[in-house]
Amino acid sequence: MKKPVFIVLLVYWSLDIAAQSAERPNIVFIIADDLSCDDLSCYRNKSIKTPNLQKLAECGITFNNTFLTAANCSPSRASIATGRWPVSNGQTDLATGALPQYNVPWPEFFDGIEYFQEILKNAGYYMAQSGKWHIGYHWLHASGPAQKGFHHTDHKGGESGCENWIDVLENRPKDKPFFMWYAAHDPHVPWTAPEVHSPEDVIVPPYIPDTEFMRKQLAKYYDEICRMDTYIGKVVDKLKEQGVYKNTLIVFMSDNGRVVLRFGEGRRIPAGIF
Repeated sequence: MKKPVFIVLLVYWSLDIAAQSAERPNIVFIIADDLSCDDLSCYRNKSIKTPNLQKLAECGITFNNTFLTAANCSPSRASIATGRWPVSNGQTDLATGALPQYNVPWPEFFDGIEYFQEILKNAGYYMAQSGKWHIGYHWLHASGPAQKGFHHTDHKGGESGCENWIDVLENRPKDKPFFMWYAAHDPHVPWTAPEVHSPEDVIVPPYIPDTEFMRKQLAKYYDEICRMDTYIGKVVDKLKEQGVYKNTLIVFMSDNGRVVLRFGEGRRIPAGIF
């Protein structure tokens, strides 16, 4: 039987162990934006260039039936942050509804809901959030009650959303275990990554029309994933340089499946613990 929130439960189990352990592992939690389950080389897509995630998958655990609570960004991310279904945490639609131009108040979460980040912070972890947030009042960075769970927050930075990750690692206190909530904007539109993939080489899913236009779109989408993979490689290199790689748990997942390419939005995602 497929279990919809298995990855969330597994992550919470890992975080509980981390909070209670005498020698606490560091945790780097990476979330892609609109990445479907079959769009990485470690999920048998041999046309996409994701060598860094491939290396992590070869020495870690990947999951083939991983589902989220919702098929769009904010409710999914809110469930990850709280361990609750959207109807139980108050985030039932996109956080962009709270942007100032809409002039619509948006509840952060129902009263009394706890973020797992607060648990780790209270257990002595240095907590940092970098990249796209998209939960509650502010989609760019943690705000309201969520901000209490972090020592450092920033918005998505540049076009990829990964640009600040290395600086956050470099500027952390070196005498504490750390948790990094790293959320990429890749491979969400607009697609701005350098051209790496050829439209002729992409794998067109059977539910997408195999046209020249769709192949070009898929190639751009692949390029965004490749750019994110490059930043993940930089994070791994920095962890090794700092001598903390072997004591760091890396969790990778997506908030939901691909959206713009039609028929791709879904709750099934790639996920792994490395």
